[in-house]
Amino acid sequence: MGLSVREVEKKDKTVIISIIKRTENLTQGEILCAIEILEAYLSGKDKCDYRFICATDKGAPLGYACYGADGIAIGVYDVYWVIVDPKQRGRGIGKLLMRHIEALLHKAGARKMVVETSSLLTYEAARGFYEGSGFTKEAVLKDFFKPGDDKLIYVKNL
Repeated sequence: MGLSVREVEKKDKTVIISIIKRTENLTQGEILCAIEILEAYLSGKDKCDYRFICATDKGAPLGYACYGADGIAIGVYDVYWVIVDPKQRGRGIGKLLMRHIEALLHKAGARKMVVETSSLLTYEAARGFYEGSGFTKEAVLKDFFKPGDDKLIYVKNL
């Protein structure tokens, strides 16, 4: 069957929570936030500002992405997470998810995609992923998360 992308469904909840919990560089607070947002989405997609898609192989989620429209800026979307099961990395799953988001947003008339990440060494792979996906670092907020941990803001014009 191969890899495909679809919206996250209620049946995916346990697998996606497992992927979130096994992601090495997420803090406990980030894990709790990711799970809370997923649960809000699954309890009422139409009332939630977040959107979730997952990459699957034979129907089983291997990774997911969470994104949503910026609440104020016109045509700007935030990509909150692109997380791939640690056992499935290196298969192009993250790229597939990001390309799918970009296609959806392009169709919706979006102007920009924005991602935020940490400057810590443990986030080096994430930064490389964003840069490889065509994002450019536009801002650095020094010591944002904690002393020595800057917030990096990347943007991709569509």
